[in-house]
Amino acid sequence: MAFVNCFREVVNPAYALLVRAMFQTTERLAATDTKHGDRLRLESYAYFVTAISDGGQAAPVLQWHVRQAAAAKQRAMQAYVQQQLEHGKFWKLMEFSMVSCVVTASMRYSSAAALSAFVC
Repeated sequence: MAFVNCFREVVNPAYALLVRAMFQTTERLAATDTKHGDRLRLESYAYFVTAISDGGQAAPVLQWHVRQAAAAKQRAMQAYVQQQLEHGKFWKLMEFSMVSCVVTASMRYSSAAALSAFVC
């Protein structure tokens, strides 16, 4: 039993160091990509939570990191949804712009047709 405790004292800090490096790398990569950064965070943290939680009896030291990743995943989800909603508003504006161009063009065509019928 003493060997297991000694082993745990060595492995737990290594787990913590590895997970911290993974999270820092995720944040650094996401910060460089303004368009897809939130999605990168969302998918990375979601995978971490799923992979570690599926292990069943994961090391207790990892449970704290799973909670941190779940919180980061929620923040990334909120940011990603907000980004998509803002993009949706822009799309609606573009859609309105296209409809207005079609209406304007059809009005011009019908006015030209009416004038030519009147002039002839």
